[in-house]
Order: sequence, then structure tokens, then C-alpha cells
Amino acid sequence: WIPGGLDLEQGGADLVRRDFSFDSPHEPLSAAFARQYATTPENHTVHGRIYAPRNVAVERCVLVVHGFSAQSLDSVARFTPAGRMAARGTAVAVVALPYHGPRKPEAARFSGELFMSGDVIRSFESILQAVTDLRTTLRWLRDDLGMTGVGLIGGSMGGYLATLAAAVDDSPEFLYALAPVIRVTDRMEAVPLGRHMVAGLARQAVPSEGISRLQDIVAPSLHAPALPTARMRFFAGRN
Repeated sequence: WIPGGLDLEQGGADLVRRDFSFDSPHEPLSAAFARQYATTPENHTVHGRIYAPRNVAVERCVLVVHGFSAQSLDSVARFTPAGRMAARGTAVAVVALPYHGPRKPEAARFSGELFMSGDVIRSFESILQAVTDLRTTLRWLRDDLGMTGVGLIGGSMGGYLATLAAAVDDSPEFLYALAPVIRVTDRMEAVPLGRHMVAGLARQAVPSEGISRLQDIVAPSLHAPALPTARMRFFAGRN
């Protein structure tokens, strides 16, 4: 849905796309999960793409963090949208979160199914891996590509993960979180794909207090943020 009179393509730039990949530095905290992690080699490699204006040197970049079940890097770039940002001299970088897109294991029914599910240990390990991968990408953009300013933009689950990264990393120039998740399993039943997670938790009979304690560990609102709050913006919507 696009409001009347708003042309998303207006002012777009001719884009150059550059794909990159690297081994995820995440090491599972759980020895039991490490055995399961070894069976999904697709998820061990981080895949990303940079969109930059053709024949223009850029020093600013925005790292876009996609939401739950995103299927492709190009769809994430359209969400930004990359063309309009490139026209203003800002490159856009996107990465596939764990178990999403090119990192989706063959056994998964849809992109992201194994990221957040009834498997409690894998779900929280996935959150840790996502933050590790995002911080590694931020450093690569800054230290290897020479970007002088790299910001974070995330929507929905991506807004939550971007905010969690900012809780432990002061290097982003800014954080824009669009309708971010606050606590990862709260109100999960309200999300269409969340029924899989709710059903999995019910089958495992995981005590609600145990889930609550785990969520507290990875709840950005319970941490003193590393990134100064003056460089953060949060957006919410009614519907």
C-alpha cells in the first residue's frame, strides 16, 4: 500500500550492486546446540549486498536489517529504498539474517522458520548470531571499505536486532528502528507465522518464567545502551 501521490522511484539513482559474503564468527554457547548447528552449513555463511550509485564515490552507508521471514536481499533494498538513498550519496548494505534467504536450510519450510521457532535454544542462539553478524558487517564497512559513517536501520524484527546491536556497540552513526519488536516472544500469537513458534513452545512445555528470563537477557530496554540515545530514533504505528 502506497499513499496517493507518493512516487517511490522519484529521484532514484542508477545502482551498482556488489555482493559479499564471509564466515559467520558466531560460536554456539550451548554444546548441545553446537551439534545441531553443524547440520545447517548454509547458515554458517553471511551473505550481503551493497547498493551504491554508479561512478560516484560514497563514504556514507546505511546497514539495513530486515524483518522476520524476508526472502531476498533485493526485497530488503526495495524496502529502504536503495535508489533514493544512493541519489543522496548514501550506499545501502543489506545482509541476510541467520536462517533467512540464501542461509535457509533445505529442510526449512520457509525463509526464517528456523530463526524463531519453538526450539528455544536455537531461537536465542540465532539472536546472538544475528547481532554478531551485524557487528562484523559494521566493522567491515568501516575498516575495510573506508566508510566514514555507517548507520543502522531496521524494521520489525530487524528493528529489534538493530536496537540490540546498538545496546552493545557504539560504532553506528545512528539507529532508526521502525516498529521494532520489544520482547521477541510476547504477542507472538498475533503474528501469522508466529503460530509455529507458539505450537512448538506448547509441545516442549517450556515454563513461561523460563522464557521470560531468557527474554530479559536479550531485551534492549533492560540494557544501558552503548550507542548514545541522542543518535537513536524509534518509530511506531497504530495499525
